[in-house]
Amino acid sequence: GLRFSVSLKVSMASAELLEVGMPVMRRRNLLIGAAALATVAACNGAGGAAATSPDDMSYGPANAPVTLVEYFSVACPICKQFHEEVFHEIKSKYADTGKIRIILREVPTHNAHVALGGFQVARCGGATADQYLARVGVMFQQQDILDGPSTSTSDDKLFEIGRSAGLSDQQLNTCVDDPAGPQRLQRNSDALSNKYGGSWGTPLLELNGQRLQDQADRFGQPRPIRGF
Repeated sequence: GLRFSVSLKVSMASAELLEVGMPVMRRRNLLIGAAALATVAACNGAGGAAATSPDDMSYGPANAPVTLVEYFSVACPICKQFHEEVFHEIKSKYADTGKIRIILREVPTHNAHVALGGFQVARCGGATADQYLARVGVMFQQQDILDGPSTSTSDDKLFEIGRSAGLSDQQLNTCVDDPAGPQRLQRNSDALSNKYGGSWGTPLLELNGQRLQDQADRFGQPRPIRGF
């Protein structure tokens, strides 16, 4: 299965995240690793703050000793599995209790049309971080429909999700057409390509600035594409 394996040094100590496997996700290892890093960082006074931008959605305190950054796509099946099986447990146990900070960054992998439209709807109407995450969760639940045979089917489903979140069609049309969306996804994609070249897929996780060596491409996860 897909595995994450990394040894991270925080201040003068290190902690390992061992064999977090997907699709058979070994959640315990990632959760233990996050807890270990939080403990080590706190004991050693290490800072895990990552540079942030208005593009980011973040959870947990800005001065947390550990920062987990996830690059993801609402159209990515492995991202769906990670969020449904691991992400929310990490958030509730560590971000919501102030031990770590989680930053979400959007990229248009798998199906660029669905990814872009999904993220536009998720942010629409000045969504809070929690509203954004709730909408993303619904999109993951409906991912098979969103990734259907036609863009019209995808668009209809995205508008249905938006309406269920209390957004009007006028709001949704404005949000979907907002040119800031493609620019945001392109910035995040370019940042990853500049850092890792062509060797990356989603979900891509960085813990205190160091990449958790994912193997998403083994599952045929396409590279981000331009022109979306």
